Amino acid sequence: MSRWTFSWIVGLLAVLPASVPAETLYSVPPGDRLAIEAVLDDATWTEARRCLPNASTVGAQYYAVVVNDLDAPGRPSARQGDAVPFVDSAYRAWRAADPSALDPDRHILIGMAIEDRAVAIHPGHRWAEMGLEGSTVTRVIDNSEFGDRARSGDLARAVCTLAEAVDAWIVDEIQTQERARQEATAAAARQREAAAAKAARLAALRQAAPLVFLGAVLLVTLLILLVQLVRVRGLKSSVLAEIESWRERLAIAAERLLELERLHPVYFTATMRRWTGRSRDLDRSCADAVNRVYLLYSRASLLAERAADELQVTGGLRTGPVRRARSFLHSADVVIEEGVPAEAEDRRRIFVPLLREVRTTADQILGELDTAYGEALDLLSTVAALEERHEESRRAADEQAEAALTAIAERRDLGLPVGHLDEELENALADRDKARDELRSDPQSAIELLEPCFQELRSVAQRAELGNRAVERLRTHVTQRARTLRQRIDELRSDGFRLEEPGFQPDLQLDRGAEDATAIETAVAEGREVDARTALSELEHALDDLSAQIEASASARDDLPENALELDSEIQAVRDQLPSARQTLDKLAQRHAHRSWQEESDNVDELTAILEQLDRSMEQIRMDHERQHYLAALEDLTTCRELLDECTDLLREVEIIESVLEGCKSRSQELASQVESSTEALRALRGESGVGAEAEEQITDLAKESDILLIACREPEPDSAADLPDWTELEPRLAALRRGLADLATEVDENLASFADAGRLQPQLTSAVHELLDHVQREERDRPHVEASLRDVASDVTAWEESLELGELGGRELLQQGEHLAARLDWARGVWRSEMDLVRHAESLLRSAEHSAKRQLGRSLGHGVAVDSSAANGALQRARDAARRREWEVTAEAAQTAQSEIDAAVSRAELQYRNRERAERRRLAAAAAMEALRIGVTVAAMGAGRGGRRRRSRLPSWPSRSSASSSMGSLRPRGGFGSGGSRSGGSRSGGSRW
Repeated sequence: MSRWTFSWIVGLLAVLPASVPAETLYSVPPGDRLAIEAVLDDATWTEARRCLPNASTVGAQYYAVVVNDLDAPGRPSARQGDAVPFVDSAYRAWRAADPSALDPDRHILIGMAIEDRAVAIHPGHRWAEMGLEGSTVTRVIDNSEFGDRARSGDLARAVCTLAEAVDAWIVDEIQTQERARQEATAAAARQREAAAAKAARLAALRQAAPLVFLGAVLLVTLLILLVQLVRVRGLKSSVLAEIESWRERLAIAAERLLELERLHPVYFTATMRRWTGRSRDLDRSCADAVNRVYLLYSRASLLAERAADELQVTGGLRTGPVRRARSFLHSADVVIEEGVPAEAEDRRRIFVPLLREVRTTADQILGELDTAYGEALDLLSTVAALEERHEESRRAADEQAEAALTAIAERRDLGLPVGHLDEELENALADRDKARDELRSDPQSAIELLEPCFQELRSVAQRAELGNRAVERLRTHVTQRARTLRQRIDELRSDGFRLEEPGFQPDLQLDRGAEDATAIETAVAEGREVDARTALSELEHALDDLSAQIEASASARDDLPENALELDSEIQAVRDQLPSARQTLDKLAQRHAHRSWQEESDNVDELTAILEQLDRSMEQIRMDHERQHYLAALEDLTTCRELLDECTDLLREVEIIESVLEGCKSRSQELASQVESSTEALRALRGESGVGAEAEEQITDLAKESDILLIACREPEPDSAADLPDWTELEPRLAALRRGLADLATEVDENLASFADAGRLQPQLTSAVHELLDHVQREERDRPHVEASLRDVASDVTAWEESLELGELGGRELLQQGEHLAARLDWARGVWRSEMDLVRHAESLLRSAEHSAKRQLGRSLGHGVAVDSSAANGALQRARDAARRREWEVTAEAAQTAQSEIDAAVSRAELQYRNRERAERRRLAAAAAMEALRIGVTVAAMGAGRGGRRRRSRLPSWPSRSSASSSMGSLRPRGGFGSGGSRSGGSRSGGSRW
C-alpha cells in the first residue's frame, strides 16, 4: 500500500464519529411510548400516552421524552436551550441500555424541555434517508400547530399534534418518491437512447481522468480536515459540558460543607475536642466523616481544574488534550491513604488521620462525595441528638432538685424534721454535679449518670411533697372535721340524746382519731410518707362513718315511730291476703296436678312463720327506741322491710301461677285437637302409592304417641281418684308432636306430588331411550362402548318403571331416580353426539389430507425440484387403516400429521426451488460483472497508455474495493449514523423553540 493510500484511510477513519459513552437519561417504560420526569408526570399526559402508539399510518414508531429543565443536575447540558443534544443523548442512552428498545429504522423520538421551551426530533434511519433530518425537522415543527398548543399550555395535545404533523410529512414524501419512481421509469427509456452519446463523451473523459482524479484527492483532503475540525470542536464542547456539570455539583457540595460547618463548627478546626470514655468512638467517627468529605471534595475540584487546563491547550485538529481532559473526569484513579495526618491539598482544613483508606475513580468520586456527606450528616445528627438529650436530662434533674428544695423548705415551715431528706438530697446533688463535669469529656456517660440522679431527686421531692400534703390536710381539714363532730355531739346531748349504745361510742371514736392523727405526724417525721397517706385516708373514712351514724341516730328519734306504724300496717295487709291465697291454692288443687303448684303452696306455708318473725322484730324495734338504741332499731327496721317485700312477692307468685296454669291448659287442649285431626288425616293417607315405607313407619310411630298424649289430656270424672293432667308437662310434648305431624304431612304431600311428577316423566324417558337406541342402531360408525353405555341406561330406566308401578318407594326418591336417569340419558346422548362429531371431524381431515396429497404431492416446480411424498403417503395410509378399525382419534391425529407432512414437503420444495433460482441469478450477475470488469480494465489500459509512464508514477494508487470496505465501510450500518449522525456526520435531529 502506498503512502497516499495510507493517508487517505487514516483521514477517512478520523471522519467516523467517536464513541461517546451513553448517559443514562431515562428508560423506556414497559408497554409505553412516553417517558416523563417524575416531577411532571400526572394525569394531564394521558392523551399523549394514548395517541403516540396510534399516530402513524405508515409504520413509524413514535416515542417522546419530556423533562422540566435541560440543564438539571445529572443530565447532559444543552447549549443555549437547544434540545437537539438532549434528544440525541436520550437516543444513545436508550439504545445502549436496551438495543431492542427503539427500532433504529422506524423510530421517531420527540424530546421536549418545558422550562427551556425547546423541542427536538430524532428520526430513524428510514425517515432520515427520505430527508427528515436537520433543517427539514425544524421546518416541520415550525409549520405544525405544536407551537400554538404548547404556548397555550396544552403540552400533551402539542406532542400528539407534532407526531401527526411528522406522519403527514412522511406520507407526502412517500407519495412524492412514488411519483419520482414513475418519472424515473419514463426517463429510463430516454437514458437508453442517450447511451450512445455518453459513450462518445466517455472517450473524451478518459483523456481528462488524471486531472479529475487529482482534484478529487484535494477535495477529499479538504473535507477530511473540515470533518476533523468539526469533530474536535464537538468533543471539546462535550467535555466542557461535563466540566460545567462537575462544577455545579461541586458548588452544591461546597454549600453543604458550609452548612455543616455552621451547625457543627467544632469538627471543622484543627483544635477539635477530644472526648473520652464511651463517647470517644463517636467523636472520632464524626471527625473522620467530616475529613473524608473535605478530602473527596478537594480531589474532585482538582480533577475538574486539570481537565479545564487541558482544554486550554487544545488546538484546532488535535484530539489528544481533549481525551486527556475526559480521562481526568472518567478514568483517573483517586487514592486517599488512611493514617496520614495531613495532605498537601490547599483546601484541607482538618488535620486528623482517616480511619480507612479511600480508593475510587474519577467517574465515581462525585457519588462517593454524596455518600460521604450523607454519612457525616447522620453522625453529626447523632451528636446533636446526644447533646440535646443531655441538656434535657440536666434540665429535668435541675427541676426536680428545685422541687425537692422547695418541698423540704415547706416541711421546715411545718415544724417537721428533715434530716433524712437533707442527706438524700445532698447525695443526689453531688451526683448531678459529677454528671455535669463528665459532660465535657464523655457526654454518653454523663447521660447515664444523670438518669439515676434524676430518679433520686424526684423520689426526694415526691416524698417530701407527699408528707407535706398529708400533714397540711391533717392539721386543717381533718382537725376541723373532728372539732365539728364534737360540737354536734354536745348539741345533741344537750337536747336529750345519750348517743351511746352497743357498737356506737362517738367520744371514744374521736379520741382514737386524735391518736391516729398523732401517729400520722410521727410517720411523716420518720420518713414513712406512704404509711401516713394510707392512715390519713382511713381516718377520713372513719370520721365520715361517725358523722353518718350521728345524723342517723339524731333523725331516728322522730322518724322511727312513724316508720314502725307504717310497717305494722303493711304486715297486717299481708296477713289479710293469706286467706285469699289459700283459696286460690284450693282451687288449683281441684283443677290441676299437684306437682304443678307445689312450690307456690310451700311458699304460702312459710308466710306464717315469716309474719311471726316480723312481729317479734317489731317488738324489738319498740324496745330499742325506748332505750335510745336508735341505730340498732334502724337496722332491724331495714331487715323487716326486706322480709315484708319477700312476703309480697310470694303472694304475687300465687296469683301469677293461677293464670299461667289456666293458659297452659287452654293451649294444651287446642294442641290436642290439632294433633288428633292431623293424626286422622295421616292415617287416611297411609297405604297410598308414592307415600313410601319410611313415611308410613313414621305415621305409625307418631299415631301411637298421639294416642298416648290424647289419653293423658282427658280430665278424670269428678268422683274419680285418678290424677289430674299436668298441663305444664303436656303442652311442650303436644307442641313437639304437632310440629312432627306437620313436617310429616309436608313430607307426605311432597312424596305424592313427586310421585305424580315421576309418572309424567316416565313416558318422556321411555320415548327418549327408544329414540336414541334407534339412532345408534341406524348409525354403524360408532364404537361398541357407546352402544353399551346406552343399553345400561335403558335397563336402568326399565327397572325404574317397575318401581314406579309398584309404588313402594317414596315419590321424592322415585322422582330423584328419574331425574338422575334423565341426566344419565343426556350424558349418553352427549357421548354419542361427541362420537359422531369425532367421526365426522376425522373423516373430514382424512378427505382434506387426501385432496391435498392428490393436488400437491409429486408435482415438479422446475430446476429439477419435485415435492417429496414418502412421509405424507405413510401418514395417509395410517389414517385409512385407523378409520377401518373405527379408531377415530388415531384417524384424526394421523390425518393431521399427513397434512403437516404435505405442507412441510411443499415448503421444502419451494425453498429448494428459490435457492436454485437465486443461485442462477447470482451466476448470471457474476458473469455480467466479469464482463464489465474486463471492459473497464481494457479502457483503463488504453487511458494509461496515453498518459505515459512518468505521469502514472505521480498518482496515488486507489485502494481495492475490499480494503476500502474494511477500512472505512462500504455501507452505512442500519442502526443509525454512529451515535445519531446523518449523511454529513453530524446529528440527524432537528429542533425548534416555542
